[in-house]
Amino acid sequence: RAQWHRIDNPLPDEFFSVQDGSVPGQILYVGTITEVKDILTLLRAFKELAQASENQGASAPTLRLAGRTTSPAYEAQIRSYITENSLQSQVLLLGMLDRNKLLDEYARCTLVGLSSRQENAPMAIIEAMAAGKPVVATRVGGIPDLVKDGETGYLVEAGDDAGMANRMGKLLAHPEMRTEMGKAARQQASSRFRASDVAIKALEALD
Repeated sequence: RAQWHRIDNPLPDEFFSVQDGSVPGQILYVGTITEVKDILTLLRAFKELAQASENQGASAPTLRLAGRTTSPAYEAQIRSYITENSLQSQVLLLGMLDRNKLLDEYARCTLVGLSSRQENAPMAIIEAMAAGKPVVATRVGGIPDLVKDGETGYLVEAGDDAGMANRMGKLLAHPEMRTEMGKAARQQASSRFRASDVAIKALEALD
């Protein structure tokens, strides 16, 4: 019988002001470096994407991983995978970024990838949407409440590296579709996550 109020995560206005400076083929991951994020699945998907690009004679994509490491052992696995598959020139671990550097990464990426096995409502997706970038993510936790499949990005099952590679490749190959999805994502984010609007909803919930 309790009354429930939906209060979304607030986001600073700077993310809505990001200007598109997409570098062709640049994919961004934002989040902690830990097992639950299943970054190895994202790397396997990226490897498939890179191989397909090479076979087609297209420009090589790049993957940039931004975030602090909370599992040194898992970071070691990631670095081993990168080395064993000769991806050193295409995959870069950026570490923890300050706000301005993070905004710059969102500006320069073409899409954001997130292959988590469990989530709540990841800020990385909310930030990417506000920056006008489509997201390819797993259908876990609260992610389906954020990403509208085929409209603001794509959803795949957890652990599905082939599906993730397919969706990321589709976005990279169709810039007009990618741009439209990014615009739709920013519009949705603007209607839900602006800090001033979230504050108003929180105050209304107290009445």
